[in-house]
Amino acid sequence: MCLRIFVTTSNKQQKKHSASMTEQATKNAVITGYRKLINQRYQFDEMGKEPDLPKTFDRQRTALFKDYALTYLYPSVERRQELDDAFLQLDEMTSSISLRKKNNYRYLLL
Repeated sequence: MCLRIFVTTSNKQQKKHSASMTEQATKNAVITGYRKLINQRYQFDEMGKEPDLPKTFDRQRTALFKDYALTYLYPSVERRQELDDAFLQLDEMTSSISLRKKNNYRYLLL
């Protein structure tokens, strides 16, 4: 009986972990796909074919724009994970502060 409970619990944990890994793998694939798309789309040779491209948008500006997009808008999977972790920590901290205020605490505990 004890073994059966352990196996059942283990299967539930495996399914949860598997679903989480699938979600993360999908998210990583989307991030990687966007980064590849931006890398391809913002090549000066490709952009130079656009009739609406301003003359001031030269090879250097194209590279700056692409680097900005890849660094700040669509960071790498590793950097995205760091940001997600930071926002999760911030969310936990602000939720904790909010709960303390509801409990009539007048000081901040960190």
